[in-house]
This record gives sequence, C-alpha cells and structure tokens, in this order.
Amino acid sequence: MRATILTFPMLLALTAARAAEPVRIWLGAHGTSGRVTFAVPRTVTASLETLDSDTVHVVLPGAGSVPGSVRGTRNVIAVDGGDDGAVLILAPGSHVTLRQSPGHVVLEVNGETAADAARGIAAAPVKAATGIAAAPRIAPASVPAPTQQVAMPRLAAAAVTTSTLAAPGASHAPPASVGIQDDSEARTASPAMPPPAQGPPASTADSLPTDGLVASRLPADAGDALLVPFDRDVGAAAFARGGVAHVVFDESKPIDLAQLKGDPLFGGARVMLLPAATHLTVPLAPGKRLALRRRPEGWVLAIVPDSAPAATSTARLQAGEVHLDMPQAASSVVLDDPATGGKLLVGTVTGDGPGVAVAHRSPEFALLPSWDGVVVAPQSDRLALQPDKTGFTLSAGDGRALATVISPEAEKALAEAGTLTRHFDLTDQPVAMRRDRLASELAVAATAPRLGRYKPRLRAAEDMLALGMAPEAAALMRVALEDDPDKASDPDAVALLAMANWLAGRGDGAALTAPALGNSDEIALWRAVLQPGEDSKSAATLANSWRIALAYPEPLRRALLPKIAARLLRGGERAAAADLLAKVPESYLDNQRALALQMDGKTDATLALLDRIGAGADRKRAAAALRDGVELRLAAGKITPAAASDLLDKYLYAWRDDATEEAQRLRIAALRDKAGAWRQALAGLRETDRLFPDAHDRVRAAEKQTIADLLAAGAAERLAPLDLVALVEENEDLLAEKGASETLAPVLVDKLMALDLPDRADPILTKLAAVTQSPAAKAALGARLAALRLEMNDTAGVLTALRDTDSATLPPDLAAHRTVLQARAVARQGDADGAMRLIAGLSSPEALELQARLLEKRKDWHGAEGALQRLAGATLPSQGALSDAQQDLVLRLASAAAEAGDIALMQHLQVGDGTRLGAGPRAELFQALTAKPVQAIGDLARSGREAVAARAVPAALASYDAH
Repeated sequence: MRATILTFPMLLALTAARAAEPVRIWLGAHGTSGRVTFAVPRTVTASLETLDSDTVHVVLPGAGSVPGSVRGTRNVIAVDGGDDGAVLILAPGSHVTLRQSPGHVVLEVNGETAADAARGIAAAPVKAATGIAAAPRIAPASVPAPTQQVAMPRLAAAAVTTSTLAAPGASHAPPASVGIQDDSEARTASPAMPPPAQGPPASTADSLPTDGLVASRLPADAGDALLVPFDRDVGAAAFARGGVAHVVFDESKPIDLAQLKGDPLFGGARVMLLPAATHLTVPLAPGKRLALRRRPEGWVLAIVPDSAPAATSTARLQAGEVHLDMPQAASSVVLDDPATGGKLLVGTVTGDGPGVAVAHRSPEFALLPSWDGVVVAPQSDRLALQPDKTGFTLSAGDGRALATVISPEAEKALAEAGTLTRHFDLTDQPVAMRRDRLASELAVAATAPRLGRYKPRLRAAEDMLALGMAPEAAALMRVALEDDPDKASDPDAVALLAMANWLAGRGDGAALTAPALGNSDEIALWRAVLQPGEDSKSAATLANSWRIALAYPEPLRRALLPKIAARLLRGGERAAAADLLAKVPESYLDNQRALALQMDGKTDATLALLDRIGAGADRKRAAAALRDGVELRLAAGKITPAAASDLLDKYLYAWRDDATEEAQRLRIAALRDKAGAWRQALAGLRETDRLFPDAHDRVRAAEKQTIADLLAAGAAERLAPLDLVALVEENEDLLAEKGASETLAPVLVDKLMALDLPDRADPILTKLAAVTQSPAAKAALGARLAALRLEMNDTAGVLTALRDTDSATLPPDLAAHRTVLQARAVARQGDADGAMRLIAGLSSPEALELQARLLEKRKDWHGAEGALQRLAGATLPSQGALSDAQQDLVLRLASAAAEAGDIALMQHLQVGDGTRLGAGPRAELFQALTAKPVQAIGDLARSGREAVAARAVPAALASYDAH
C-alpha cells in the first residue's frame, strides 16, 4: 500500500484547520440599530447578497459552519446559520451595512424595529440560497421586544418528556458546540442545533388555517371577557411577562382572532403555535390583569382589576424538590421567554387557578408570579417541571437536590402574605446570594453599551433596596435615568427612585401615585407608607397589606416595619399594630412598642423601655428613644420646656441624618421660645438655616413665630437692655416686619435711654428703618429716630431721618407728628418763623403745644393765650382731678392771660379749671397770677402771700420746655 506523503503546505493547512475556533455570533442593539456580529477566522472576507426585500445572505467563504439564532434583535427577526454563511431575516424596510475587521464581521441593521415589523408579517419560508438550509419565519408573538437584558444560557435539547426543557418531538441527535451571545455578555451553548420537529407553523390572526378555533367576545353582561373554545381536557396558564399578558394552552391548535379586529381590549391579541402548545398574548392597560375561567364551552379570558382577589398556591421545599399545591395540574410546556429570549417552563391547570402570588429566586431557577398555573425561569438545563395529583414538582433531572433558598422562615413569610399581590422583586433571599446577583448585574451594566445599561441597573437597584442600601440604590437610579432619559417616564424606575430616596431620608412618595404602577397590594403598601401625615386612610390600607413586608429581606424589613408599625398606631389601627408587634419580636420594633405603651397611658413603663433602648448599641434607635423620652417627660410635667430643650440639644449628635437633625433643631428652638429664651432660640434657628438651606422656609416661619411670641404681652420689656440690644442687632431682618418694628423699636429706645445709651439706639433704629419695607412702618421708625436725635440735640440728623423715611401716603396722625418733629428741629436752628409756618395748619395737641411755646418765647401773649386755650380744650377733661401736666397747662394759661391783661379769662379760670388744682405750690401760684390788685390796707397781707408765691414761679415754670 502506498503511503500518502504530506507536504509542508498540507501540514500547515491541516494544523490551521485543527486550530481554527468555531464561528461565534453576537446579537445586540446599538441605539436604534440592530447589530449582528460574527467572530470568524482572520482570513475570511465577507460579502452581502440580497435574496429579497427582507432577506439578506452574508457570505463568509472558508468560515465553515456558521451558527444561527431564533432570537432576534432590533430590526432582525432571526438569523439562520449554515455552511460558509448565514441568512438574516429582517423587519420590513430595514437595510444592512457591512463592516469588517480581521476576525470580526459586523452587520448594522437600520430601519423599523422588530416589534413594529412583527405586527404585520405572516409566516413564510426563507428562500434557500448557496446551500443554506431554509428556516421558517418567526411569528410575531415569538419576537422578543428589543432589549439589552442578558439572555439566559441556551439550553441543550435532550430526549426528555414535556416536563423538561426540550419541546415534544425534538430531535434526539446529540448537539454540536456553538456560541450564541449578545453585546453585553458571552454565553456558551451548542452549535448547529438540529432542525426542530415539524409542527404547525407559527401564525397570526391574519394568516390562520381554516380549521382553527374561533375566539369571540362574550356579551357585555359577562364583563370584559373572551371565549376560546378549547376542549375540556385542555389546560391553560396565564401570567405577565415582557409588559403583556400571556396565556398558554397545552394543545397546539390555531385560533381565529378575526372577530376581535378593532376591539378596544382584545384587538391587539396575537397567537403563536408551538409544537405542543398555543401561545396567546394580550396587551393590558395599567391596573388590569387576566383571569382564566374554565367553562364547559371553553376557556374564558376575563380582564379584571389588578386588585381583584385570586387563588394562590404556596411553594414548599421537600427532599430537594419544590412542590406547588395545584390539584388541577395538567401539563408542562416549554416556552421562549419573551423578556429574555431564554426558556420558560409553564405548568398548566384544567380549572380556575390557582397561581403563584410571590416571586422567588434561587441560583438555579426563578419562580415567577402567575395568575393561573406555574411559570419557572430556569437557570439550569437540568430542571424538570412535572404535574402530579397534588400539583407540580420542580426537580433536577439528574436526581440532585435543588440549590433553592426557600427556607422555613421564607415559607412562613410567604404564607403570611397570603393572596396579597406583588410588584417588585423584593423577596427574602440570602444576603450572600443578593450580593452576588448585585455584583453580576453591575458587571453586566458596566460592559453594556450606554443604552443597554438600564435594565441591569434597574435589577441592581432592587437588590440594593433588598440589602438595605437605599442611598446607593437612589444614586444608581439617578445615573440610569440620566444615561437613558427616555426611561424617565418608566413607572417602575420612578417608583424605585422614590422608595430609595424615602428610605434614605430624602423626598416623599409622590411618584408612587402614577396609575401605570397598577393597584397591587405591594404598591398600595408603599403608597400608604410614603404618604405624608399619619391619617387613618393610609393606616387602613396598611392594616390590609403590611404582611407583604414579612416576606421582604431582613435589611428591608428592619427599615420598613418600624415605619409601618408607627403609622398603624398613629392611624388608629391598634389591632393590626399589635398583630405586627407580636409576629416580629425583634428589638428593632421596641420604639414602636414604647409608643403602644404610651398610647395605653402607661407612662412609667414607657419611660423605662425608652431608657433601656436609649442605652443600647443601635445608635439610631437609641437616639429616637432618647428624643421620645424627653417629649414624654415634658408632656407628663416631669421637666420644664427649658430642661427639655437642653436635653434635646445634648442628644442632637447622638444620631445624624438630615431629616432627623432638621426636625430636632426646630423642636429645640420651639421649646426655647416657650421657655422665654428668645435670643438662644433665634441663634439656633440661624444656624439651622445655614446648615439646611432646603429648610429655609420652615426656619423662617419658626423665626417669625419666635419674634411674635417675644412681642406678645410686652415680653420684650422683661429682657435685660443689653440682651435686647444684642437680639435686635442679630435679627435686624426679622425685626423689619411691620409689627416687630413698630412694637419693639419704642421698647428698645426706652431701655437704651434708661441706660443713658442713646448712641447705641441711634444706629439700631437707623438699620431697622433701612431694611423695613412697609412705608408706614418705615416712617414711624424715622419719627422715633428723629425724636431720639432731638434729645441728642442733633437737628441736622432729625431732618435727615425724616427725609430718608418720608412717604406720600402716610396716615394723617403720623404725618402730623413728623411735621411737628421737623418744626422743632427748624426752631432749634433759629428759624422760629419757619417752624410756625410748618405747623400753622395743624390742630393736634402736639402742634398746639409747640405753637404756644414758640409764641411764649416771642412774648406774644395774646397769641400764646389763644394757642393754650385751644390746647386746654383738646386735652383737659371736663371734670375730675387734673394730672400734674394738666395743672401746669392751667398755670401757663393763667400766666398768659395775666401778661395779656385778660381779666375776663382769669376770672373764668378762677371759678373753672383753677378750682381743680390740688393744694400746694401750684394752687398758690395760680392765686398769685389771678388775684385782684392791692386797693386798701387790708389787701397788704394777701399781697405778701402772693409775693411769696410769685417767687416760686420761675421754678414751677422751669419744666415748661419739656412739655
């Protein structure tokens, strides 16, 4: 036999062939474009051939076996592999751009999105070309929405029953090796999957076989319902996934949807036929869900409110398997996951419900919420979902125990939650597992394109909330929304951000009011917790939904349950609060137990519990207990407001967060105000305003209240003069308010004048006048400043103060007072005539007094007599005793009459106002001024007495200038 001789080039080619790696494929999206990337030998040069308007052949000569993908991406419905090339099935109107670098071929597909295209595409075979096997067109219902989520690993097709991942009738041929990946993460699977068993083709409502079932709307009195006439032995399951409702029937039979065209509720329904099942999708409005009802004539699909009650099953871990109680379990179906492109195991039932209310995740599977039946998202290809007499069993196909995390505690919490409906993935799982998931999701987000990071970040934020990392979750959601502004209206994102902010002590729950979030019990719980105030409505909602929180991870329970318990107690739901406190014996609810004791009137027991908590190691809880203890002792009269403010100030730094510290500072200021320590209260509020700019309005309101309390009932008069001066200098802007400036300024000036400190009062009044906005208040301060400067003999300053505070619209009395002050200053400058002209038209007592004094100085006794008569008529009472100042006015009037020789006026005074003078020097002087002249020897004695009295006149009149 002749040996074959291998030349060096042949050896080189053989070595290269053996070393060549298999071709790999990545599918992803970049912006509005789909992207298909092939990893090929560096020697391959690619080219494109257009087979028809929506089918393109990429030729890869020398590449060998090229894998395909039934999972599409943006503008790409599917990729069919083959030898030395692949066929891309495109959405209508799409076009392809080829880019190549050594070892990589990249196809950018632009045009309509796959979801848009899928709505109008009928099933059709792909043309065969250049030896590439044709593949069936993917039906619209099987096209996943464009997403950047990391797909689950493709699961090997094995010879198993319908309870395993392989579809019935699948080929038993051993698969070769291939990689199906996307832009965000490489996933290893097997190549060149053998063609699937030929079953009924995928179809839409517009291209159905004629022997299909006919779906029809039920009469209006049956509600919003649809009848699908499957036989009695056909099972069904219903769940939400990928933003729509999914119904899976365990028989492959076409459904004619022609009668539903244009229907406002069911017009968007779509059907896809699987080898052993029928998959129906129905778009739902926010706050709605599907309810399946088994009737003799078929299955009824009813649209009901999301809050409508539903039967639910519980999951139990027994001998390494998960059991779900569903006596009407029918069959198990394998379905493409519309959210991830992976696989779902769906368990159908032959009767109404139940479903699974609470999601559960483990390293090997995710048990998803469902309305009817069971839905499992496997993370491993060795899982099997099998029906039995009591329900479904989820187990590992190789007999090993599942790596599940359904602990007895988790089972108890799920049982407590009962039929309450969920919205977020916040189930109780081991902290280590959550951390691993968080690290994985953050890694996926870090390596994904910018617009592909949103969903892994959303899942990471849920994990952060579950781990008690509320500030970190809020920061991550803000970054996610900044990088992808189109998601700013995503209700889940906005809700998670609101929840995280609230748990971190920032913001409220206004975002949770969005109708798109639906009305699940979980959303109702969070809305009630985040609702401002402690009203009975939110407490009543919590009384029905608080058990959901029992199934939350421990870090989230610690953050949420104390707030729920407090809201229940303050909202009047005492029974629900007692139930919660009894079911959760952990010490982190001791503060709420103390509140319950307090509400029961057990003050001493409450204080003892609060003191014990205050001495504990948990600083946040201890600080809250210390504050509560101070308030309770104050309410019980055991301490004064001053002592309470000192204690709260002492505890101010026991625990610091923005919301708590701000509230505590405002409370300290209020207590100091109540204790009369106004200066300290205002100083603390000033510091709070600097530290918490966002609280400016609340601080300002507290400052105004303190000033109002200070001015009430003459409280300022009780302050020491120097304390009052310091308070005014530190709070000039607050005292610029009309009430404060008009009330406090006179008190301040009087105190400073009593201390002989007019020079201290002048600058303070000047500043107050400068910052006061009200024209009348400003003019009043100007008048007070002018009077002060008259006392200091600063006539130029008087005129300046009046000019700087003048206004054209002032009350008549205030305007007259300011004119008199101006006239007094002008008179002091030597211009008596100018002063008289200023007050000539005024009739106020103050103006008449100044007029009389000026006339007396001129010795114009007739004029002075007239001015004094008008002043007496305006100021003297008609009867009764006269004050010293009023008696002096009578003496001045008598003196002017005597100087003017007005005998009639003197006689009138003798029998009138003169008789009201009290005994003493004033009465004797009055007699001397009004006595008759000496006409006989008998008058000499009287004249002597009058002479003695006359000598007292200068001393008696020495104070006239002061009046």
